[in-house]
Amino acid sequence: MQQVFFFIQFFTWFSLRNMRKHLGRALTVILGIALGAAVFTSVRLSINASLNSFTRSMDLITGSADRVLIRPGGRVPEELVPELLTHYTVDAASPLLTTYVRPAKADAAPFLLIGLDPLLDRTIRNWDFDESDRLVVDSWLDLIREPDTVVITKPLAARYQVRRGDFFGIEHAHQTVRFKIAGIMAQEGLGLVEGGQVALTDIATFQELTGLFGVVDRIDLRFNPRFADIGPQEIAALLPDDIVIGIPSAAKESGQGMIKAYQLNLSILSFASLFVGMFLVYSLVALNAASRRHELAVLRSVGATPNLLFLL
Repeated sequence: MQQVFFFIQFFTWFSLRNMRKHLGRALTVILGIALGAAVFTSVRLSINASLNSFTRSMDLITGSADRVLIRPGGRVPEELVPELLTHYTVDAASPLLTTYVRPAKADAAPFLLIGLDPLLDRTIRNWDFDESDRLVVDSWLDLIREPDTVVITKPLAARYQVRRGDFFGIEHAHQTVRFKIAGIMAQEGLGLVEGGQVALTDIATFQELTGLFGVVDRIDLRFNPRFADIGPQEIAALLPDDIVIGIPSAAKESGQGMIKAYQLNLSILSFASLFVGMFLVYSLVALNAASRRHELAVLRSVGATPNLLFLL
């Protein structure tokens, strides 16, 4: 114990007093360590946040769907929806389209626009109006009755200072369409997708905006519980060869794989920042040892061991 106390006291005499004389050198070492650790930590936190946000958004968009119809590398014909709805194993079928658009304002950030059928989709995905708009019982029917109408979330409404009944310009593919806001969506269900940066419109309005007439990105299916086992096989037998029926989590797993690949790339770069910090510390420690050779030689001559000098 006495040796430990002596070493601490000696360390204070030898190193801390010298550090006060060369404060800039000491701060450079600390900043080198802090910078490397901060870059590495911030990269890990940002990637984990992106992965969690993507996973949550995909789960909310999937809703209660049991299976999803997609065309690899293309889009699904909308004409399949009536046939699916009349099949005895299907409880609900809802077409879906998504794209990123931006408000017709300078320096506006893009957000996700979702096109769906408000009638067919109510049993698969959860979304509702904000409490102030729930008094208007038929607000959601405006998406069907009126062309160029949209429902936006509270974060979007707050960012662009708009409310129900206002007009909101949306840009897509070098064209701008003036939409009427049919209501403000509550922060639940689809209102939480993309951190609240999302809007809903009727699928016909979406197709007019994007020019994707007669096709959809996917068709979500929910089967009757009595036919949950045979439903996928029955539907698969009716589909064209280029349409596949898959599980809703497949798209989520594919997206997670891309994010993890991006995570690996950034992790390698963040390790490089740690190496730079380590090299900086090593260089400054070597410089400090070289500049104090005289003191180290005196200590060695009076009996200090090599281990003691290394610890100092």
